[in-house]
Amino acid sequence: MASFFIATAESKYWPLEGTRLFANGWLLPNPAGQGEIRNLSIAPRLEEKQELFNLTNKIYESTLDEMTIVLNTYHSTSKSKKYWEIIVGVWLRMLIESLATRAQIVQSILKIDRDTKIVVSPDLLSSNAPQSLQDFQADLKTVSWNASVYNDIFEILNGKRQQNTFVKIPREIIAPPISKKFGPSYLSSTYLPRPKEFQLAIKLGSIPHRAKQIQPPITNSDEKTRELKLDISVNGSEIARVVNSLALRYMPHSYLEGFSVLLDRISREYPKKPPRSIFTANRHLYDDAFNIWVAEMTERGSKFVLAQHGGHFGTSRFASFAERHELSVADRYLTWGWSSSPVCTKAFVLTQAGVKPRKMARGTNLVVVTDHVWSHPRSFFLDLAESGNYLPFMSQIVQSLGDSVRSNTLLRIHHGHDETGSPQDVWWKVQNPMVKQDDGKVPFSTLLPGAKLILTSHNGTTFPETISAGIPTIIAWDESFVALRPETEHVFLSLEQAGVFHRTPESAASFINSIWDDVDGWWSSPATLEARKHFTDQYARTVSNPIRFLAKALQF
Repeated sequence: MASFFIATAESKYWPLEGTRLFANGWLLPNPAGQGEIRNLSIAPRLEEKQELFNLTNKIYESTLDEMTIVLNTYHSTSKSKKYWEIIVGVWLRMLIESLATRAQIVQSILKIDRDTKIVVSPDLLSSNAPQSLQDFQADLKTVSWNASVYNDIFEILNGKRQQNTFVKIPREIIAPPISKKFGPSYLSSTYLPRPKEFQLAIKLGSIPHRAKQIQPPITNSDEKTRELKLDISVNGSEIARVVNSLALRYMPHSYLEGFSVLLDRISREYPKKPPRSIFTANRHLYDDAFNIWVAEMTERGSKFVLAQHGGHFGTSRFASFAERHELSVADRYLTWGWSSSPVCTKAFVLTQAGVKPRKMARGTNLVVVTDHVWSHPRSFFLDLAESGNYLPFMSQIVQSLGDSVRSNTLLRIHHGHDETGSPQDVWWKVQNPMVKQDDGKVPFSTLLPGAKLILTSHNGTTFPETISAGIPTIIAWDESFVALRPETEHVFLSLEQAGVFHRTPESAASFINSIWDDVDGWWSSPATLEARKHFTDQYARTVSNPIRFLAKALQF
């Protein structure tokens, strides 16, 4: 019987006979309907995730070397590797991990039956190349992009795609002259509260620059270039072969066809004199024009200072693409207390600058904070898969709460919950219909005055910020969806011993029930205070004078 891998949500194109294969529940119909259906659960073990993580890092380094020569050839320039990494690094890391995850799925399917056919709708993307980094990030969430990628990977791994290799012209890298006079530091999207950002700017003789983006030009694809492949080899890896074939095809126009026009627009809108330092926390993650300008200025001597902008950093066994990129391109990297590189400076939780920690619980609610889940995960080792046990884990905690706690429970659903997976509000109404919901549209800070206790089950921004702010917090997860770095385990062990951290739903629910009538007594007990300090010293620091600290950190 023929097998078909379903890569389109349009069921009218699905075969009526044969075995229909779905990966990790993606597009799986409910109810199943006619025909034989198999849902393949592609969930690598921790050791396999580590191998894939290490492999994608090797592929990235090799691809970046290749990409530096390719882009210099295409644009007839001789820019440094760091120049191009500042510009393309975020996109390239995300692309490689997205391709690796999907290549693993396709390889698993083809091992079962090499003759498996892929089913896609006729209206695949007319062009796989987005105009910008932001467009690429939006594409990752769409059914059509995922279907196109799977289709491309099937062709490559089945040997049906033939491509010529990009002909590179190696160029001598000539360092541009370093400026002797610098302008004031440039601040943008610093993650600081706005009044503190203004105070820092005044101290530096600068101004905060609001994130007014220059939109890349709309350009047509250079199809001759797009159809070429790169030439990297990483231990004969099939994933490397996929990256070779698709990197230029999926590269944003802002790095190829639209680059020169965008560079001209930047020269008219951004400062021409190199700033002494350029400081941001997250603008580099979405703004192509900003990144190109930063690359130009660092070539002329500006120092690039980046700052941690959320949780996960410094704690996850699998460092995010953002953490790895930032550590690679920053001249100085401000963390919330940890250090893993000579460029790291132990700073503080920027969002909490000037915020006085809470001393007593003022609210009545247990606020349960959820995160994104992904039906098309970007990577096996970072995203919370919709088909995983993250949401059931949280639901089990809520279901095990006592009546007095559950009646005061407020579910804070991630504001983007319906962008990356099935809507969570619907899921939670089925699982826990009596629990009140917040749709995530209002700032999280507005819920904190009413919070007696915070519960979170993902390695994100919530608990470093709330613990730093002195708000009673419970963390609960298991290793299937959060894996910690070995050097972090002792900190979480101290949190576990104090009741802050739990590894099972039963443990978390039982503990919440036991302290509900005296949350403040538990939170301010000597054992909990010691565990909190152990955590904040490394992952959620505060400093007495944050503006003076940052002004010094931006001096070179």
